[in-house]
Amino acid sequence: MDGGGLVSVVELDIYDGSTPNGTALVTLTDSDIGSFKMRKGENELGMGEFTIRRDHPDATAANLAAGNYVKVRYPSIGTDPVFAFWLDEHNDVVLAEGEEGEEILTRGGPGPLAILRNAAFLDEPYAPAPPASDDRGNANAPPGYWMWAQKQYGQILKRFIEEGQNQPGTPLSEVTTDFDRGDDSNGVDWPDIIREVKFPIGTDGLQVYEAFASTGELWVRVTPDLLVSAYYLFRGVDRTSATFASGKVRFVKGTNVN
Repeated sequence: MDGGGLVSVVELDIYDGSTPNGTALVTLTDSDIGSFKMRKGENELGMGEFTIRRDHPDATAANLAAGNYVKVRYPSIGTDPVFAFWLDEHNDVVLAEGEEGEEILTRGGPGPLAILRNAAFLDEPYAPAPPASDDRGNANAPPGYWMWAQKQYGQILKRFIEEGQNQPGTPLSEVTTDFDRGDDSNGVDWPDIIREVKFPIGTDGLQVYEAFASTGELWVRVTPDLLVSAYYLFRGVDRTSATFASGKVRFVKGTNVN
């Protein structure tokens, strides 16, 4: 409660797109927006969208600019954002005179995973040399391509993110990861990709993700604070066991199941 008023059901914190983990430009509550919807995406983009009247004092060009970032919070659940989305889609609708001639602004866009589109494999590497020098790509790659032979998903994904953190404009400077070249976000070893992986120069991060996710071997999610988690096959932890033990899951007919 605040001064006897009701707690907002949803709050939308809008950030400048260049500093999505910085200080919010404005916070919109239920009383500010006309409608809100979202589809929380894990291993997919997801989306968010809201409407607001043009004459609302917070419906400024700076607050609603294309490329801004919106974090979604539910105060009744907690203070941390549960989802986020980029402001890509703009639609302005003037209602009929019988509806007071209001102009309604619609703003929305894809979820946090879309930040990967901001960086690409360029014609030269910008990140510092990684532990394995050929992790930049194969020196024998044909002109116009980045190529790897029998490397791991973690090696290629880390390479891409490091490029985006160091290439001109540092488009992935706000991105962090909880996986590394050897292990996924669950600590599971990345297997070698038993095939050649090749991307044309100019391939952006969403295209890289889509190529890997389409194999069914990679599962990715990005938090509202732009922490990228990557998993081999699935996000959960396999707790099956041949014996009964703490932290393990085992079902035996006649022992713990009928």
